[in-house]
Order: sequence, then structure tokens, then C-alpha cells
Amino acid sequence: MEKELIESSKLAALGTVAAGIAHEVNNLLAIILGMAQIAPRQNKTEELKHALDVIAQTCERAKNITLNLLAFARGRRAARTVCDITIPVGKAIDLMEREFEKHGIRLEKKFEYVPPVECDPGQISQVCLNLLANARDAIPESGGTVTVEIKPHSEKNVLLRVSDTGVGIPQEV
Repeated sequence: MEKELIESSKLAALGTVAAGIAHEVNNLLAIILGMAQIAPRQNKTEELKHALDVIAQTCERAKNITLNLLAFARGRRAARTVCDITIPVGKAIDLMEREFEKHGIRLEKKFEYVPPVECDPGQISQVCLNLLANARDAIPESGGTVTVEIKPHSEKNVLLRVSDTGVGIPQEV
């Protein structure tokens, strides 16, 4: 019975991971599709270049998700490096900015200086993109604000906070 319970827990965790990956890939495909649809209507070279840059960045993120998934399946850790955390966070923000504008959402960035941290920049971007997409979905059509905050938390830790003025999750859920 204990063995079945452990197996059931593993399957539940796998289902959660699969759902998260499907959500992430769906977000990336939505960005690619949206940019591919508006790119032909761009009259200015810089607007077209921006749309193509976003498509290229999003494809790169999708590639990194696939590589991380393959590494996970093979039992390897994702690539960690020392980096300025504002860079991967900024990339995720760049991918969502037009979405926010389209939904009447104001974006506030509160970035304090933090020293470089050891992290997987791709995973930081993925998590940030998911949090930003969830924030967008939580805000009513009348608009609202999403705040992204980076600041020192302790001598060795950094705080990354994404908050929104949406309705939140009902207490019973």
C-alpha cells in the first residue's frame, strides 16, 4: 500500500510538471503567434524588427525549455551561472509588455541594485514569464497594475516579487 501511495505521489507530481510545461509552451506559442500576426502589418522597419526580435527571443526560450526538460529527464541539473538577475527578469518583462499594454495594465519596475547571483537565467525568465502571465490573467478588463520588484533580501539572497492588483484566488480554492 505504501509503495502504491509513493507511486501515486510521483504520478501526481509528474502531472503537475506536465501541466506547468504545457502552460509555459502555450504562453510562448501565444506570443509567437501574436507577433507573427502583427508583423506583416508593421509599416515601420523598427516595429517589424521588434516583432521579429520578440519571435526570436521566444523561440530561444522554447528551445531552452526543451533542453531543460531533456536534462531533467536524463537526471541532470539545469545550467547555473553567476549573472545579473535583472537581465532574465527584464527579458520576461519585454515579452509581456505589449500584452500588458493591450489589456490596459500598467507595469511598475522597482529594481534596486543587487549583486550578481548564481542561478539558471532561463529558469528565472520562465518563472517570471509565468508569474507575469498569471498576473495579466488576474487583472480585470478595466485594467490594473503589475509590479516587479528586485531587491536585496539578505547577505546571500535576493528578493524577486511579482504582485498585481487583480482579484486574487478565492479563499476556498
